[in-house]
Amino acid sequence: MKLNLDFRLIFAILNGRVTTAITRALLRDFAAQGIALSSMEWTVLLYLSDREGVTQTRLCSDTFIDKPTMTRLLQAMEKKGYVRRSVCEDDKRAHHVMLTFAGRMLKVKAARVADVTLRRALRGLGHDHLVICQDVLRTIFDNTADERGLTQASPFLAAGSPSD
Repeated sequence: MKLNLDFRLIFAILNGRVTTAITRALLRDFAAQGIALSSMEWTVLLYLSDREGVTQTRLCSDTFIDKPTMTRLLQAMEKKGYVRRSVCEDDKRAHHVMLTFAGRMLKVKAARVADVTLRRALRGLGHDHLVICQDVLRTIFDNTADERGLTQASPFLAAGSPSD
């Protein structure tokens, strides 16, 4: 059986154009609701809402944000009152990162907007298509884990994660 693949579409998905389009829509929708939140801040809020007290190193690894960028991001989020960091008791060089009450409230408000944005982006796709798409993307992600220096996909994207 010959596959009729649209390589332009596949490349657009794999090189981030779809992600960029959704991210732009999300940031526009955040702004329209008076939510001053970057896409990286949203990623951190979303991650920490289910993984309270992870180390900053683990946060970097699971969100694919490099350490210097994460440090600056967390410093800015601390100034805004969204997160707090505390020194790990067993390793004074490491920090645990937690959401503050303000961070949790922002996450709830932003999640409502993100849900509307995502539903709009996925309009016209049935449940079965979305399940297949999710499985395909997760498989691609898992297949490239070794190229990212991982033995498996990020737990942030693991099956059964809160974003399912």
